[in-house]
Amino acid sequence: MTKSFIQIFLLLAITARLTACSKQAAEVDKEEIIETENLEKVYGCTHTTSLLSYRTWPATGMPRLFKITSQKDFDQIVKGATCSPDIDFGRHTLLIGVETLNTGYSGITYRLRKITKGGQDSLELTISFQLNAATVMSEPTWHILIPKHLEHIPVKIHIEKE
Repeated sequence: MTKSFIQIFLLLAITARLTACSKQAAEVDKEEIIETENLEKVYGCTHTTSLLSYRTWPATGMPRLFKITSQKDFDQIVKGATCSPDIDFGRHTLLIGVETLNTGYSGITYRLRKITKGGQDSLELTISFQLNAATVMSEPTWHILIPKHLEHIPVKIHIEKE
């Protein structure tokens, strides 16, 4: 009888442990849409699709993404911009970059997600360019202001051309 009791106890303990692990994994792995801001909405800027250009950075050395965390960095990286706001870098981090398009475009939309897998956070930024029939090659600047507390999380960029 003692042997059967030990076997039943072990079976229940293993079952309880497996159930707890699966619940813990389900709670940790999640996706959250992050609200973002932009320079147009917050600071009234216009013509922000030319904040960065081939004149500012050599095409071969242009990083795909800049994380700007201070006004000093903004002023150094975004030279000659028509809009030079005093950004509240205590509240925001500016993600900014340039994409080369073989056509014209009529708009840009953004979607930022915070992904947690196995206790590790990452950000996934989807940038969608709404293409048009213009045959002129363009290099629009894209940008978003994200909450400051997210600036140290790695960012993966996905470009969509619709």
